[in-house]
Amino acid sequence: MKWFKNWFKRFKNWFKKKDTTKDEDNEFATSLQQALEEALQSLSEEKARAESLFYKGVDAYSQGDFRAARDAWADSLRETQALIADGRADLRLFLALTRMGYAACLDSLGELEAARTAYQHTLDEYQALIADGRADLRPELAGTRMNYAGCLYSLGELEAARTAYQHSLDEYQALIADGRADLRPDLAGTRMNYANCLKSLGELETARTAYQHTLDEYEALIAAPRINTP
Repeated sequence: MKWFKNWFKRFKNWFKKKDTTKDEDNEFATSLQQALEEALQSLSEEKARAESLFYKGVDAYSQGDFRAARDAWADSLRETQALIADGRADLRLFLALTRMGYAACLDSLGELEAARTAYQHTLDEYQALIADGRADLRPELAGTRMNYAGCLYSLGELEAARTAYQHSLDEYQALIADGRADLRPDLAGTRMNYANCLKSLGELETARTAYQHTLDEYEALIAAPRINTP
């Protein structure tokens, strides 16, 4: 970044001096403070720009303009990645959320190979965040994996899709066992897609069992009162 290069140049020039006066020390301290203020302002502006692009993508996606959403989210990703490279690790979740939207856009546009790569990156990002203590992001991981499985299915990679669906089912079941009963509809939807995948693979007996299980889950949901998301 330009502000850092300018500050570092001033720092090197000051540091080369063997003896400095009090005034020179004060001058350097003032210079350092100014550079840091410039840095904070620059980072703030770049973060605001990344967020603006993100919401531009959200608006475009909600209107069905997937190309505009894709382009806005791609720009937001570049801005956010640059900020993280400059030390803004607190934006890692924002990066994962943006990439998830970007992957969904690519998926909707039929750009399946690019979508698969984006989903894979998003999974890696969520897993890293969870490993760093963000267990509250487990539902996002499960949802991303379900979408990833759907992308693999569309690509005709049925074995890989089945594995991803199974993994997503395991994640949702673990979350529900931990008290997230509000995720039961997501579990049922994932199992239905899993059953479709099994059917496409010709594993009809297993598919029948999965469909039956899904029917039971939906019937139980219909009979039960709606549960609000925490």
